[in-house]
Amino acid sequence: SNTLVTAVQAGIDIADAVELGSSNIKKLVVKDGEFSGASISDVVTQFKTRAKVVKVLRGGSDTIDSLVSQIKDQNKDYITSYADLSLEKLKEFKDSSVDSTASLSDRLSELGVKAVVRKANVDAGYSEEDADRLAKSLTKDERQNFEAVKLDELKKSTKKNKDDGKTADQGHTRNKQAAKYTKKGGDFNTASEMSDDELEYNSGLTADQIKSQKGKTPAEIAAENAAATAAAEAAKKKVLEDAEDAAAVSSTNSELQTAATAVQKEAKYDRLSRNKALRNAVDIAEVLLRPVTISNSNSMDNVAETTVAKLAQSPGYNTELIRILAKYGALGSKGSTLADAVLGTDYQAFDQSISLSSKVQPQTDYYQQFLSDLGARSFGPKRTSNKTHEKAVSVKTSNISLGTGSDITFTNGATVDTSEVLPKGAERRIAVIGAAKDMTIQGNLTFTTTNKTENSAMVLGAADQLFLRSTESSANSADYSDSAAHVHIHNEGANLALGAEKTMKLVNVSISTGGNLAIGSLDELHIGTTLTTDPSKNTLSVGTNNAFTSDPDNIYLYANNLIQVNGLSITGRVDDVYMEAVTINLNNVIFPETAEVTLRSRDGTIGFNQFANPIPGGVNFQNVKHGSTPIDGNGKFNGGPGYWATNKTLPNGTPAIQVKKF
Repeated sequence: SNTLVTAVQAGIDIADAVELGSSNIKKLVVKDGEFSGASISDVVTQFKTRAKVVKVLRGGSDTIDSLVSQIKDQNKDYITSYADLSLEKLKEFKDSSVDSTASLSDRLSELGVKAVVRKANVDAGYSEEDADRLAKSLTKDERQNFEAVKLDELKKSTKKNKDDGKTADQGHTRNKQAAKYTKKGGDFNTASEMSDDELEYNSGLTADQIKSQKGKTPAEIAAENAAATAAAEAAKKKVLEDAEDAAAVSSTNSELQTAATAVQKEAKYDRLSRNKALRNAVDIAEVLLRPVTISNSNSMDNVAETTVAKLAQSPGYNTELIRILAKYGALGSKGSTLADAVLGTDYQAFDQSISLSSKVQPQTDYYQQFLSDLGARSFGPKRTSNKTHEKAVSVKTSNISLGTGSDITFTNGATVDTSEVLPKGAERRIAVIGAAKDMTIQGNLTFTTTNKTENSAMVLGAADQLFLRSTESSANSADYSDSAAHVHIHNEGANLALGAEKTMKLVNVSISTGGNLAIGSLDELHIGTTLTTDPSKNTLSVGTNNAFTSDPDNIYLYANNLIQVNGLSITGRVDDVYMEAVTINLNNVIFPETAEVTLRSRDGTIGFNQFANPIPGGVNFQNVKHGSTPIDGNGKFNGGPGYWATNKTLPNGTPAIQVKKF
């Protein structure tokens, strides 16, 4: 029959029917696709609904023809949901559009989704007010998620939420999560059966993760989720623990941080205690291991001073600190072996943090037994003459101060007052300036003091190398040649010691001190160069504070492997000269007339005029004098390999020079 008449008979206002036109009315009356099999009554309802939507949306750039063209193809769920809405309600939904500039297709989809969400909530028993509010509140992403959900599924889920006692908002939240899950490829019905926690978790999965759940029951998915959650928690925990571990050893000093990290991995006790101990130790180590330049007493403020008293005051002075210093190299190449030996089995176990104050022995002589662990030969009565050893005295460890730095440099002309660290008094004291790496004495260096008695010792030490003038390199070769500028190191106080792990080369240098002098290397000790011919080019002077010393003093030269001297004059009030190395090679050397000289080598053999080709393991003499007496052949010695003694004796009958084996 006539389409306009049909439209009016179906309940469409005649003016609206005329505006639609016969062609569009025919398009809006469909009975195929999703509506196949619908009754005439249903077809009429669907037609009226489509016409209502056209009326709401028409205007602007949306022509009736374009509206009809798209509305006629909208899915059944949308049309079914529109049917419950009045013209005014549809206008409200249209006016609540998230994006009014969106395409007609998107705006129609948004309107349809809102109608579906409203219908599902109303049909479930929630109020129309709540249903309208929730439908209007949908964001663009949420609306797009609901596009993947069928009306019947949403109604079923919403009814379940209502029956479970959830409020409209609580149920809507679940539906949004389930729609999100569905949009990524999951099954809405499966999602609606999940618990709140499971649904929240699963809605956050990636599309690939959700698709992998296809065909699985909620229980199976829950089991997988539990395992995944446990793995995620474990990973999260590890990330947090890794961050805590990193913070415990963090340092601007990359080498220190590397050392602390290595220590951290070796610890065998709980993380919190370990990290606390390490953090405190790293804080202390950062202070101890800064590069330091010393030019005068004021610049000594840059040196980090440590004493036994401080060990008990700061939590950072613990065995973790020793381990870090050992890994860093501050205790020499055998630092870890030395620490194990000195600190004992509870330290070696590394199952706790131990305060260093509990480990310090009261006297320094206790530590003499660990020289071999350091990499040196033991020192004792069998290693030197009894007379020399008897003069080695112990010092209270509480009377030792240690000034540290990573690399320590004394500038040319530096003057350091040691009166504060080595004060006058009855007790013996030692002040150490120790470099965890290298020490460089760029030129003349003087230690001044108000204390010139025999109760103090000044020690300069390097865990790696001790240089004069500059770091030894091809670029600085002139500083280690016969033409190098003369360097004078003078200690106004009593005893002075210089030590390094690696080879030490003293060229064109004079060293003087008021008391005893000790110079040692765990590798080789060179004085002068192979070209030096003048003994006065290098001088070692002891006992220079005549007014304050009770008796003459001694010189000790030690090297693990080789002592090679070319051009050396020993002066002062010298009582004993002791040298020890696997091989001792002497050329252009003058020993004092008053000195008892002990030369100890591996084999205790002697050789003459072989400086360029010394006998390994022996003592080699070339142009060597004791006072004015040349030491130039076997005729000057009595004995045999292992023990030789000169015919020349001192006033007390002791041989002037003795050669002994280890």
